[in-house]
Amino acid sequence: MTSPVAVTKTTATDPRDPDVERLLQGRQHDPRRVLGLHVAEGRTVVRVLLPNATRVRLVEPDVELERVPITALFEWTGPRGAVTAPYRIRWQEDDGRWHERYDPYSFPPHIDEGDLA
Repeated sequence: MTSPVAVTKTTATDPRDPDVERLLQGRQHDPRRVLGLHVAEGRTVVRVLLPNATRVRLVEPDVELERVPITALFEWTGPRGAVTAPYRIRWQEDDGRWHERYDPYSFPPHIDEGDLA
């Protein structure tokens, strides 16, 4: 059994941040600048972009992500080390169905020798 993890109820992400604006407009050349697992000010931050979701949860720890106002971006902030990569997310869509998968941004970028040739 895992121990409870603290949950924040406000998002730290500003939708007017230039990186966030570019992501939401489909112009961000490096979505990892916003999405995935980050450490900021000694805290863990997880962000996912799910346009059709009404709710999003991390599977481990079992916590709900908060929607960044006026966006399709969801975020959770908690203690450093509370989430390990790769991590799974669950989300509920407008029709009420739940889905689960690994967040693709929870994996490190991978380039092999064939990509460099």
